[in-house]
Amino acid sequence: MTSFINIIYRSATLCCFVLLFSILGTNSYAQISSSLESPQTRFVGARHMSLGGTNPIVFGDINGMMINPATLGSVESMPIALTTQTILGIFDYKMLNTAYPLDMDLSFPDYRFNQRLTFGLSYAQVSLDKIPETFKDSDRIWSSGYFGAGFRMVYFAGGTEFYHVYGFNNVSIGFGAKYLEHYIKDQSRSSIGLDAGVMSTYHLNMGFLDSVHAGLSIHNLFAMPMVWSDTQDEATLPFQIFLGGSMDLFKDSMSIFANSGVDGISIGTEFEMENHLTFRGSTSIKTISLGTGILFPRITTGFGQQDYNLRLDYNYTQNTFPNESNRSEEHTSELQSPCNLVCRLLLEKK
Repeated sequence: MTSFINIIYRSATLCCFVLLFSILGTNSYAQISSSLESPQTRFVGARHMSLGGTNPIVFGDINGMMINPATLGSVESMPIALTTQTILGIFDYKMLNTAYPLDMDLSFPDYRFNQRLTFGLSYAQVSLDKIPETFKDSDRIWSSGYFGAGFRMVYFAGGTEFYHVYGFNNVSIGFGAKYLEHYIKDQSRSSIGLDAGVMSTYHLNMGFLDSVHAGLSIHNLFAMPMVWSDTQDEATLPFQIFLGGSMDLFKDSMSIFANSGVDGISIGTEFEMENHLTFRGSTSIKTISLGTGILFPRITTGFGQQDYNLRLDYNYTQNTFPNESNRSEEHTSELQSPCNLVCRLLLEKK
């Protein structure tokens, strides 16, 4: 019990330093230029959407590498994941992720280095099409066609995992580099930035409580300003910190999550049944999300001697206050649709 208290104390101390750094960093950014609402926090898969969106403590899920690149530290296979969403036929959300683990085995005269590094690559875009383009003539507004606007992001990350570090059983760290493009019609502006994250695990094995986890991710440790070529208006990607914790219960069949995010504090849970069926859900001040996932293990393709796992995840998100007047455009789009259904396909080689 004493060691567990020491771990909590160390984690709390680290969080205080990080929060202080974030406040100083945010103030310095605000003095330089205006901050842009980053679409990166929405570039997640259906599982993350069901567990709080910006949850930095979901292990081994490549659809969350843009939230916390440290998730790659526990990826031991070569997965491919696809997420797609369409609302009203005009709002398109697409994301494609993959990862590759690489075992590094280097020998020195007095030391041997053996460490697994997992690298991930992601492409994501969110776009709004069929925006009416108008002009004014003779005191009347006329339509001249349509145009599109949105964001495109390419993300490259790497992560690794260490064992028995500062009292924790497992500690994963990760770093990510991104290229973000913001376009409206035929104009665009772009930026590059760096992210970092860490995840830790401590095994308890105390009755029904199996283990506890803590996660931290920092977005835009460094980010170049985004400038329109015609107006020279400048904006920076926001410096953001996401904290999260979770606990595994009942022989790892159930997990409870708590994390910070763009919609406030989110509380979620995930329950895995014996027949490879998983149920998920989370709630925050603004949204309620429900999801499910099903795993199809050991699929034989007939090519070689490799088997594959196939997992399908679905998510439904509803605004907590449908009649709120100060809601965002994204919430408006969701409310106009019968449901916000997201399908995520994960193909994993075993």
